[in-house]
Amino acid sequence: MLAFIQENIANIIVGAIVICVLFLAIRHLVKNKHSMSCSCGDCGSCASSGLCSIHKQEENQEAAENIHIKKRP
Repeated sequence: MLAFIQENIANIIVGAIVICVLFLAIRHLVKNKHSMSCSCGDCGSCASSGLCSIHKQEENQEAAENIHIKKRP
């Protein structure tokens, strides 16, 4: 077993680095999705701005601000 590790230490190190990079990329994507940030940066020039969660959230906030409820005195 020790001989196998010694013969393939370079492959093991490269594989570990690739796995770490993949893990960090996936973690970044999940973190952005939970924080509702846009992946393109600027939703105004994005072709899929209508599908963007930030754009929808802004529209919902604007709609909520435009609703005026009359209260009874």
